[in-house]
Parts: sequence; C-alpha cells; structure tokens
Amino acid sequence: MRVMLMYDLPNSTSEENHYYSKFRSNIIKLGYIQLQQSIYVKIIQSKTLSNSHVEKIRKIIPPKGNIRIFIMTEYQFERGLILSGEINENEIINDDKRFRVI
Repeated sequence: MRVMLMYDLPNSTSEENHYYSKFRSNIIKLGYIQLQQSIYVKIIQSKTLSNSHVEKIRKIIPPKGNIRIFIMTEYQFERGLILSGEINENEIINDDKRFRVI
C-alpha cells in the first residue's frame, strides 16, 4: 500500500516559511519520499496502518495551507502514468520490492 501526501502551504512570511520547512522536515522524518514538488509517498504494510499514518500527519500540520492524503494499493500506484519526464531516482531506490516486513 502507498500513502500519498500532497500539500500546498503558504510561505510568504518568515513565520509561514518556518511552518513550511518544519512540516517538510517532519514528513521526511516519518519516512515519506518526494515524488514531485509538494507530493510525497510512503510505503505501508496494510490499510489498517493507514489510520495511524493519517494521525501522525494530523499532529504536525501547520495552521494554514492545504494537505491531502490518498491511500492506494501498489497496483493503483503502478498504474499511474508519467506523461512528461522520467521516473525520479527516489522512486527507483524506494520501490516496493525493497520493502521488507519485519
């Protein structure tokens, strides 16, 4: 399964920029990898665990902005089309085949 997180956060003022940087840093610490600008993904073991990931994000959201989360299967994620450009290096390195359940 994949959790796809997309955000649009204001960063016009120094305070907004602080929240933006802190949020981005926190989602990286939670194991999300950048798919595109402001779009991050994380592989999870099951749909059951998705609720805990959503709650972790709820705890770190900034006061302003827009954050969306989509939960999808690997099959749904793999069916996504790239219309321009190429698969980025993060996707190659962090694919589901390298994911191990411990």
